[in-house]
Amino acid sequence: LQLAATRKLAKLTSTPQPIIYGKVGGESAALLTYGASINGVGVVRIKGSDASGTDGDTGLSLNGNRFALAIGRLPEGKNTITIWVTDRGGNRAKKSFTSSPLGVKALGMNTLNPSVTCT
Repeated sequence: LQLAATRKLAKLTSTPQPIIYGKVGGESAALLTYGASINGVGVVRIKGSDASGTDGDTGLSLNGNRFALAIGRLPEGKNTITIWVTDRGGNRAKKSFTSSPLGVKALGMNTLNPSVTCT
């Protein structure tokens, strides 16, 4: 079981709800379970067989051995994000990284500009 193509983050400024892109090797992507935690709190856990897209706050899309995992809204401030994949035998591959969405006052509203990526 391998988790790859999750390079260290590039700056995302369009959404405080990042989608993590990567690829898996050694197993069929649809037979794996995907998940993520933010600051140690589990935020999403989805079986590959239940992949239905990343249109909502959380979700999973598969394309061959590539995946897109929506992890929900990031809290403002420094965050540790861990993504993981588990096979049917219980083997787990995981990657962790940090992000720091910054609050920006604009027109009297607070908007987030996360500086996270994982592709």
